[in-house]
Formats: sequence, structure tokens, C-alpha cells
Amino acid sequence: MTCIGLWPNGKKNFTSSKPLASLEDFAGQKFRVMDSNILIEQFNSLGASAIALPFGELYTALQTGVVDGEENPLDTIQRMKFYEVQKHLVLSDHGAMEDVILFNPAWWASLPAEHQKTIVDTFNEVIPELIAHKAEAVATALEEIKASGIEIREMSADEKSAFRDKMYPAGRAAYVERAGEEGENLIAIYEKEYEAATAQ
Repeated sequence: MTCIGLWPNGKKNFTSSKPLASLEDFAGQKFRVMDSNILIEQFNSLGASAIALPFGELYTALQTGVVDGEENPLDTIQRMKFYEVQKHLVLSDHGAMEDVILFNPAWWASLPAEHQKTIVDTFNEVIPELIAHKAEAVATALEEIKASGIEIREMSADEKSAFRDKMYPAGRAAYVERAGEEGENLIAIYEKEYEAATAQ
């Protein structure tokens, strides 16, 4: 595939039917995740169990206790009414949901350069509007979720750092195991950029 960019789709937050007052509270809980070894290993690093379930089954799984919690952007939690069957929400922003803009490489190569440029430029042009729309949707979602009476707390910067210290090595190892040397190279680029961004 030919990748021409990323399409931002919000950041994930935790909900559960059980308390999530600290990192230690995750141990022993069952969380629904997308079918991803990386996500499964991240939750395992917290002592939690990660269960890959189809998205369409999640509301019922939360309602019946098949799983204790889940992770999703706030507008998804609101739109799918997950807060109706959960008692605790942690505003964690612990994972970015990024859609990848892909094209068939043969088709992409067949386009004149000016058409390729127009497509890339158009995606880039509308991304700020998309981000603004997403921020508005998240703010609206949070107000609706607050009105439900669910317990809501915001993770502190120190707590986010502690979560990253636990989850990142596990996610990194799971990714490299699947992606091999090329994955190692990509991780090295990411870590260099992360270090530069967080040093500012």
C-alpha cells in the first residue's frame, strides 16, 4: 500500500464497572480491546486481562460483566452509550486513534504527479477542520457523560507517565516481534522524535 498520511480520530480513555482510582486498580480487571497483540500486551503489563471482542458485542459484554471495562474516544463512549453500563471513567488520553490513508500502489503510480499532489494537499487541507470537529464532538460527549452521574476523574501527568512506563515496553516488544528489523527501524525514528518533542 502507498500511505499518504494519517487521519486523526481522537484519543482513548478508560471506563470500567470497577474503580480505576490508581494504576493498581487495573490488576485483575477484564478489558475489551481490538484484536491486537500490542493492545493485549499493554493491558497484560498492568496485570489486567485483555479480551478481543467484536465492537458490536461490547455494550452487552459490559452490561453482563463479560468484561469490566473498555477503552475508546469519548465521542465513541457517548455515541455507543457505554457510559450507561459503566460506573467509572478516567480521562487518560492514553492512546491515539489514527486512521491511515492508503492507496493501491499500482493505481497511485498511474496518476499524474499533479493529481497525486492535489489528493495529498486536499487531505492536508481538511485535517485541521477534522481536528476541530473532533474536539467539539468530544466536548459535547463529555457533557452528556457527566450528566449521567458516572464517576469521572482526570489522570495527572505523573500518573500518565507511570502508565507509559508500564505499557510502552510491552507494546514495543509486541510490535517488534511482528515487524522485525523494519519495525525496529521505525521504533528508533519514533523514539528519537518522541524524545525531541517531550524535551521542549
